[in-house]
Amino acid sequence: MTRVLVIGNSHAAALRAAIAAGPADAPLTWGRLHITFAAAPDDAAGGLHLQENRLVVPDEAMARQFRRISGRDAFALQDHDVVVFCGGLVIPRDLIRLHFQARWFPLPSAQDLPPGKDLISAQVALAVVAGKARKALLWPLLVALHDRGGMPLIALQTIRFSQDGIGTGQRMRGATRVARSADAAALSDFYDRATEATLSPLARVLLQPPETRARHFFTQPAFRRGATRLAPATDVPQPDTDFLHGNAAYGALMLDAIATALDCA
Repeated sequence: MTRVLVIGNSHAAALRAAIAAGPADAPLTWGRLHITFAAAPDDAAGGLHLQENRLVVPDEAMARQFRRISGRDAFALQDHDVVVFCGGLVIPRDLIRLHFQARWFPLPSAQDLPPGKDLISAQVALAVVAGKARKALLWPLLVALHDRGGMPLIALQTIRFSQDGIGTGQRMRGATRVARSADAAALSDFYDRATEATLSPLARVLLQPPETRARHFFTQPAFRRGATRLAPATDVPQPDTDFLHGNAAYGALMLDAIATALDCA
């Protein structure tokens, strides 16, 4: 049995939902994983700190969030064999915002630069994405665990926006603009490249499974519908207007990827 500690934000709900769904939806490959969650919604996820050989949450308000979800607010690293980071590092929204401001090769639109857009190199674009990730709440903990050494680290790529969110409103305006551009395929490839370049020096990166993707930069709706919140209960649904989170089916595939990466098949 491989003991896995999952550190993350609301995206960890997909993994919890997969486990709660039970054997009917569980690939055999992750049956040998014993998973503990050190997860909390939104800003509270950044409350974990490395203190000697334990992860603790010094802030009481944040600690309450961890106790609500995980049942505790301290985690002994010796009780785990591997740490998995889920969400909150390199995110699609940062690429969408950069695409609104600039173009770089090999994006097709870089060949005929739209008015008001800066032309930058791919290396600069990678540096911008990495700089955003280094400001993420979970980044200091990832660095601290890497520097400590002694156990494998895995980072899951943050899921792409769901395809059925295209054209649905203000929150999806940037993603809709990408979907209607000629750059979606190249931007999706760049998202993979940026995720690997930013995180692979610190952890093994597991990218979003190809079979879950749609229209290059998006996710098939079947892996979004029925997604749940990171809440004490595992069946609290995300609102219908949420197109940012994966569901239990997606979580099962990522658990499968973790198990395969750890050679637990």
